[in-house]
Amino acid sequence: MGKVSIVKIKDNIKLTLYKLIGGISTFINTEDVVLLKPNLNDLESYTSPELFSTLIEQLFDHNIKNIFIAESTFGNDKITDIYFKKTGYFNLVKKYKLNIINI
Repeated sequence: MGKVSIVKIKDNIKLTLYKLIGGISTFINTEDVVLLKPNLNDLESYTSPELFSTLIEQLFDHNIKNIFIAESTFGNDKITDIYFKKTGYFNLVKKYKLNIINI
């Protein structure tokens, strides 16, 4: 089973994420396909787009190009689209030119 952590960020997010995981290359090779899954099941508490953006930038920094974002909010693709727009995740997808898997 993987580790789950709740951490207060004292430095910037990129440095904190690096300290937590020890660098992306510890887990992922440049030829790997990476699937990122935010938690978008509530508009009040969801995975921070800033954290997600930082993770994507670290993947790009390590030349990882095959990155997908997948989500299924309540098993409904229309609700998922609404949540992607309201939380800013569509902006991330556009900014980084990623693929969405809307299940």
